Amino acid sequence: RYGRVYGKIITKRMSFGKMVRKLSKDKYPTVATFVQDVNLIFLNCRAYWQSNDTDGIIVTAANFRYRV
Repeated sequence: RYGRVYGKIITKRMSFGKMVRKLSKDKYPTVATFVQDVNLIFLNCRAYWQSNDTDGIIVTAANFRYRV
């Protein structure tokens, strides 16, 4: 169930595991492309949990990324 709902909300998936695989295969030509994937993880987190986060902790944590 999680995967189907997640897939409807998130169109471009990214995970730290996928990033590790990309790193090991030298798929990041620049630091900027690496940072884009990190940002995508946090954006996806906010988008998915925006309506599912009853106490706001997950969205607050995802928003913290943008205050640093």
